[in-house]
Order: sequence, then structure tokens, then C-alpha cells
Amino acid sequence: MGSGLTSLLFLSRTLSEPRDPVEKIRLLSGSLIQKMNEIIWTMEREHDSLESLISYIRVNAAETLENAEIPYQFKVREDIPAIPVSQQFRRNIYLVVKEAIHNVVRHSGATEVSITVLFTTDLQITIRDNGKGLDPGAEHRFGNGMKNMRHRMEQVRGSLRISSSEGVLLELTAPLGI
Repeated sequence: MGSGLTSLLFLSRTLSEPRDPVEKIRLLSGSLIQKMNEIIWTMEREHDSLESLISYIRVNAAETLENAEIPYQFKVREDIPAIPVSQQFRRNIYLVVKEAIHNVVRHSGATEVSITVLFTTDLQITIRDNGKGLDPGAEHRFGNGMKNMRHRMEQVRGSLRISSSEGVLLELTAPLGI
């Protein structure tokens, strides 16, 4: 957030330049507000439930995909059980899904996305796109995103599986009740 606020400061100083800093400020401000809302949501104990986690993922995935004009389906049973989840679990699962959706929008060229949420003793979230897929070894060339996703899943004793044929299929699985 510090770097974002610093960027806002420098952009505001350039308002008299011929570029369009107002648009940059608008986008950066929106991003900072979203990050702050995520921090607040993560810290509020009233959201320590599976239902709250799934709802938050659904709303944010929908907003991101709609803004990118990518049609999507979000499939989840209506009867989400009242299972408590920890703050760490919520944060890590949410951030993995957020990164996955971000990667779809930014890199895949997808025209459709499907997100499926299942739950038994584990939470399983599957994200499938019809984009260009991944090159073998791509995980090591695209920065820290996938490495961070794997690390977050390890923190909640979960797993992450990524396969690529006719798009990308990402499956994250984590035990509930931790």
C-alpha cells in the first residue's frame, strides 16, 4: 500500500502534464481501496465461515471477470454448511483464487471461465479457462505468482494442481476445519 500511495503522490504532481494521470490515479485509487477492503474482510472474525469465504470469492471473481468482459460460470451448491474456517485459511484460499483469476484475465486470452466449488471434508475449488494454456516450465518464467500460490496452499495444508490442455485447469484442495 505504501508504494501505491507514493505513486498517487507522484501522479498528482503531474496533473499539469499532457499525459492522462487522472485515469492512472483513478485506477490506482480503486486498487488501493480494494486492497484495504480485503485486509478489513480478512481481519473481521464475523467472516470466519465457509459461506463467507465462498461469497467473497464469488463477488470478487465476478467483478474481475465482468470488468475484463470474460463470460464465466460460478457453480456452488446452495446449501453451504456452517463450517468455521480460520482467518489464515480464508486469506490464503482467497488470495490463491484471486491470483488464479488475475492470471486468466492477464495472460490466458480466455473467452470463458468456469469456477466450481465443492466441499465435503475438504474445500475444492476448480478454475478452468479456454485460453492458450501454459508452456511446459512456464511456472518458473512468470515471476512469483504460482510459487506464492503453492506456498499459500501449503500454509493451509492444501494442494494445488495445474494442468494445461485446451486452456488451464487449476484445482486447489484444502482440508476444512483447520
